[in-house]
Amino acid sequence: ELYLTRAVQVADALLPAFDSPSGVPHSDVNIATGEANDPDAHGVGISEPTTIQLEFRYLARATGKRVYADVVDRAMAAVLAIPKTDDLAQMFVRVET
Repeated sequence: ELYLTRAVQVADALLPAFDSPSGVPHSDVNIATGEANDPDAHGVGISEPTTIQLEFRYLARATGKRVYADVVDRAMAAVLAIPKTDDLAQMFVRVET
């Protein structure tokens, strides 16, 4: 129960990262202020919005709180909509688009 409580606290602190026009999460979140941003001019690495899927979906299932699955569903939809070359996604994605 302690680990689940802590996982919810961490996930809730990270939720502001998903408040982007595209749903792709920002790479950095100040957990004290809830401010999210992307300090790298290239955008967010493609692995960030894709690997977080597992943790947030499992947390949604463990807690019964759909919000965790909803934010990663939106992020994955944005990733899948990215134009690909030879069926390969680009290395970086912009949270704005």
